[in-house]
Amino acid sequence: MTLTFYIFNDDPRRLDKSGHLQQLGQASGVLLKEDTDLFEPTFILKKSEIPYDANYCYCPNTDRYYFINNKRSLIGRRLEISARVDVLYSFHEDIGASPAWLERTADLMVNDEWLEQDYPFQNNAVTESIDFPNVCFDDGADLNTLLIMSP
Repeated sequence: MTLTFYIFNDDPRRLDKSGHLQQLGQASGVLLKEDTDLFEPTFILKKSEIPYDANYCYCPNTDRYYFINNKRSLIGRRLEISARVDVLYSFHEDIGASPAWLERTADLMVNDEWLEQDYPFQNNAVTESIDFPNVCFDDGADLNTLLIMSP
């Protein structure tokens, strides 16, 4: 398996990171550690093949981009890299092509009536409420309900 390494120093919530990645190099012969998964994988590779300041990588085998969480030296001049999938950039084309609106509110009693004033829904629109306790946004607002509407 091959990994491409980058430096990414921007907002991790950015959907399209293409103009904000500085490519550093590639490593081949990369292995996945046993008992790992695609969302939080652990890669094992030769030490000399990774730039130490890399904090982001792409794996063509999984077709996903990853934030590098940790690097740990192993015996035999190997390196273990713990990563976490960047869902936004890995699926940015699908997200960008989505015909849905996302709204957030801290009002647990919200219903569909207020939506009709702001959004041009068709009769077959789908609305779903999902609770996310203890999530906080940059503006300090807690997110209690996320409404997903698709025309």
